[in-house]
Amino acid sequence: MHLEPPAQAPQSLKDFAKHYLMIVLGILTAVGIEQEIEAAHHRELAAQATAHIEEELRSNLREARSVLADNEKRMTALKAAEAAVENDARQKDTSIETYRARLGSIRVGVGMPALRRDAWDAAIASQALTYVEAGKVRRYSEGYSAQRDVTETLIASSDLGNWPGLLTSANVDAKLGKVDHAAFLKALATYDLSLASTLGNERELVQALSAAVGEQR
Repeated sequence: MHLEPPAQAPQSLKDFAKHYLMIVLGILTAVGIEQEIEAAHHRELAAQATAHIEEELRSNLREARSVLADNEKRMTALKAAEAAVENDARQKDTSIETYRARLGSIRVGVGMPALRRDAWDAAIASQALTYVEAGKVRRYSEGYSAQRDVTETLIASSDLGNWPGLLTSANVDAKLGKVDHAAFLKALATYDLSLASTLGNERELVQALSAAVGEQR
């Protein structure tokens, strides 16, 4: 900030007070402008961070819903296969063709959502979150925390009970022409347990992400 000295020395107390007041007002005006510029910059940072985080969370929510819907279809096919194999066992149906058809009806696998957190990490690194409303920061934080926790749980329970190994054994039996309803049902029950756990966690994730983006429940 640059101050121009008066052209001549004040001739009276009144002149001195006038010049002094002009200097003070000039300083206050300059400080006020500087603070407003800084505040505007902070508002811009907050708006950008909010927009990017909201977009990222909504994208993650769409991904979570899509994967959840796909796993629900897997569970529907699995339940139908379990019921069919139980009926085959009761009817003592040892047809290898039927056995192989039951195996083929299962949508084997466990879908897990690919969730991003780049916008959140960037906002932390740039300290933009400092200028975002506290309520929003808390809401976003809960959403990203749910992402982290659910992802860890999904990875830990993805092969619960070693269902992939049991289903592989059932497939080997089918290739060799061996029908073993009991072993097949055990494999299906184990897969059911793992998939049910996954579905429960993914439903919680969808609920948490919905809340994080402010959707009405």
